[in-house]
This record gives sequence, structure tokens and C-alpha cells, in this order.
Amino acid sequence: ERLVVFHDRTPATQCHLQVVPRRHIKNLDELRPTAADHGLLLEMMATGQRVLQELHTGAPQQLGFHRPPFNSVLHLHMHAMALPFRPGAARWKYV
Repeated sequence: ERLVVFHDRTPATQCHLQVVPRRHIKNLDELRPTAADHGLLLEMMATGQRVLQELHTGAPQQLGFHRPPFNSVLHLHMHAMALPFRPGAARWKYV
């Protein structure tokens, strides 16, 4: 209900998903140390891990965010990736 998951349009790995909250949050800097924001991040992580596991059972996983100024989309989104990275992928962008 609170999240949307879809495939990245320029995947850096064999399975590269976006986990996005429906509520607009511009980026990581807008999150606060509150129970609500902490819960949202935990839900995003659990959802990303679960969907990756369903699509690529047993593949190593990496979850991460772009930190400003590396945002290309001004809406908080978490990258959920089944490794390994594709050749030439800019892996340094995913922290």
C-alpha cells in the first residue's frame, strides 16, 4: 500500500528494481530520525529483499540509495539489485 516496486529502466545488474514510497519525499536529506521514517526505510528494505528473492532466488543482493547530488529523480527511491553488476556499470553510485 505504501510502496511501488518496478524494474529500473537502465539496469546495472541482472535484476535492478526501484522501491519507491507513494508519499512524496524528495530525497534522503528529507528523512528525519522519527519512528515513521525509520519504519518506512525498514519496509523499503524488506520489500526490496523479498521481491529480489522471489525473482532471483539465492542471488547476492545489494540495496542502496543515491545521495544528493547524485539524484537523477527528485523522489526518494531505493535500488534493489541482484548481483553481479553488469560490465561497465557505475557501481560507485549505489551507496
